[in-house]
Amino acid sequence: MLEKKSVDSIRPLKSIYFNIFKSLFIAYIFFILYMLTYTGILLTSIYFIYASFILFLVFITIKYINSIFINTTMFLWFIGYVLSVPIMYANIELYDVTGWRAVGLFDFSSSEIIQIFFIISLYFIFYLLSALILDRLIISKYYLTRKENHKMVLVKNNSLKIIIFSLIVMLQFPLSTFMFQHKVGIVGVIPENLPYHLAGILYYYRLFIYPIISFLLVYFTLEKKYSLIIVLFIFLEVFYSGIMSVSRSLLIIHIIPVIYYFYVKRNNIFLFFTILLTLLMFALVSLSRNYVFLLNSFSNINIANILSSLSDEQNRIMEVFTSSIFSIIGRIGGIGEFIPVYFNTHHIDFFSNSYMFGKVLGISYFQNNFDEVGLFYGITLPDDKAYGIALDIFSQVYLSSQTLVGSFFIIFCFVLLGILSEKILNIILYNKISKNNFILLMTAIIVYAVPNDHVRIFYFKQVYILFIIYLSFNALILKKYRYKVKSLWKFYS
Repeated sequence: MLEKKSVDSIRPLKSIYFNIFKSLFIAYIFFILYMLTYTGILLTSIYFIYASFILFLVFITIKYINSIFINTTMFLWFIGYVLSVPIMYANIELYDVTGWRAVGLFDFSSSEIIQIFFIISLYFIFYLLSALILDRLIISKYYLTRKENHKMVLVKNNSLKIIIFSLIVMLQFPLSTFMFQHKVGIVGVIPENLPYHLAGILYYYRLFIYPIISFLLVYFTLEKKYSLIIVLFIFLEVFYSGIMSVSRSLLIIHIIPVIYYFYVKRNNIFLFFTILLTLLMFALVSLSRNYVFLLNSFSNINIANILSSLSDEQNRIMEVFTSSIFSIIGRIGGIGEFIPVYFNTHHIDFFSNSYMFGKVLGISYFQNNFDEVGLFYGITLPDDKAYGIALDIFSQVYLSSQTLVGSFFIIFCFVLLGILSEKILNIILYNKISKNNFILLMTAIIVYAVPNDHVRIFYFKQVYILFIIYLSFNALILKKYRYKVKSLWKFYS
């Protein structure tokens, strides 16, 4: 992945993983105490055993797995399937058989939570076993350059890129306004039917492509004197696009480059206030939905109208603000989606291999229109609204098969898709990664392991399409086959 010029010039990517693991361990201790506050010794003891086991599997993953895809999913799933449990028990009164916080027939008893913990632990084991097999066959070790070389790579011949990326960031403000006025990319609102699939293109561009561009802009200007001005400008864009899309997921994705900047600069004070302001923006975006969902016309609405509507909600801002961190944890697909599926009031016999191939693996030929929101949450969505709930990956596995062999097969296929996608990116971006693989890492953080199955399927498909284009271009146009034989031989072997 990286040419080793000297031992001192590189360090393994796993060093970053272990730093993340330390944070997860601190959170693990905190949430065990949090669980003890709201439940008895028995439930806390059961949770402690479960959380300790999953944390051990995360440690094994970091130690033996190279894949960015696998490590990222394990980090996110530890949050979604482990850290979210005490939050549910602390808010039992908010849950019911049906509704947006449905839990089906689950009664929060120790016997029923043991069933959930057992199945999820089994899926984690299947996931890790599949990863141990495929990772060794396909993925090589990743390395990061040391800080000195990192600076040297960044400042060389990037002036044009900085200008172009800066213009793109500036254009994001009018673009978000245009998208809002045409109902594109607004959570819960069906977009206008724009020509040339423009609505879909703009949606995916703002959600995935633009954050990579803003990250690269921060990346290329790290050592520039004006870097702080650029970061502050990006921060304003995060707030603007977050409000105009009323999307908390978009807010979190867009703020990553800003957090990265202050982390790399070791500016802990600015980093702290960035996270604090992100939580506040998270609360404001949540509250602004109440205004946006009632709109009939979007053409004459701007951000001033939305912010002025929050004056009626100012007494709730602090309440929403204090719960933002738990809302962020809850946004990661996990146990909150699995429980209503497992303890649902409907028979799931009609779910078949078509669900497995269509939803989990993304083969569009088999896709069917399953109404998960109606079946598992008892909610009938209005025809003019587009919001819903995306099921987590383990719920999709459970709906596809309730046998050990079937579950392992589905999880194995899912791991294979993810690792192959990562390997394809390694081949396509080989020249870039040979200098520094931060670009691949950032792409992985933004896109890999997204809870929403539609986004995940979209990503897998595009990677394979990109690979076909790359192979065609390499075979038909390029005259220098520097990596044609070497890279593909490594890929297929």
